[in-house]
This record gives sequence, structure tokens and C-alpha cells, in this order.
Amino acid sequence: MLVIGGVPGTGKTSVANALGKMLKLKVVHLSELVKNIAVEFSKEWDSYIVDINKVNVKGDIILEGHLTCEKRFDDKIFILRTNPHVLEKRLEDRGYSKKKIDENVMAEMLDYCTQRARLFYKNVYEVDTSHRNAKESAKKIVNILKGTETSDEVDWRDELIKRVIYDM
Repeated sequence: MLVIGGVPGTGKTSVANALGKMLKLKVVHLSELVKNIAVEFSKEWDSYIVDINKVNVKGDIILEGHLTCEKRFDDKIFILRTNPHVLEKRLEDRGYSKKKIDENVMAEMLDYCTQRARLFYKNVYEVDTSHRNAKESAKKIVNILKGTETSDEVDWRDELIKRVIYDM
């Protein structure tokens, strides 16, 4: 199983679909699975409330979703990362509310998905999708798996500092 995570807007679905075509693997979207086990839908958070521990998937698949960093599904996970300015634009284009954009951009700057994933997975790899298309990002994952490329080192601390100082 290949696991792909990251905050909304980092390209998880597009990259997983491209990777699925490359590797001839079925792509399973965690967001579709959790709708079946959702406790409720929160209008405040514009999100389903789920018990992630009820999700059990196995097999030769690609599992993608922003909740993949909340539970171990395999030994390794690929966290997609995106520059906060690029991410903000992507989320605006999706019509997300300002609140939802701000919380997801902040989660990206704080390395939320990477830090959570490190609690559950033995191997956590980051792939910066800021200036790569889905096919290029999928190829990067394939090369990491082959050992011909290494994980990207992503650090948005400077962006976080700017936002905190200038938005106060």
C-alpha cells in the first residue's frame, strides 16, 4: 500500500491518480470512505466528524487523504507539501471560506501533517508540489521508492514568522 497525505489543496487526489496510472494501482480516496462512518457533519468546520480508528483498508492500493496522517495505514507515508502562498490561491479557487483557508494554510506552515505522521509511520517522506504538476510529483514518489531521489526538505518557518508578525 502507498499512503499519500497532506492538507487540502496540496494535490493528493491528482498525484494519487497520476501515481495509480503509473503503477497500475487502484486509488482509494479516504474522504469517500469516511463519509460512510461519519458521526456527524460539522457546519462550523465544514467537515465530517469521524472516528478514524474505524477505517480499515488493506491491499495493493494507493490510499490518499488528509486524514492519513492521523492513523498508521502502512510503514511509510508521502506527505505532499505546498508553499503557503500557492496553497492559499488553490483553496481560494476552490471557494473555501476564509476561515477554512486560514486554518489549512496555518496547518501547512506548522508542518501539521508531517508531525502527526511521524507519530504513526516509520518512514515519512515529503514531496513539495508547489511547482510540480501531478505527474512530476508522482514521478518523484516513484523515484523515492526506487532510491534514486530523496525526500524534499520542506520548511515554511519564514512564511509562518511573516504571517504572525504582519497579521497581528
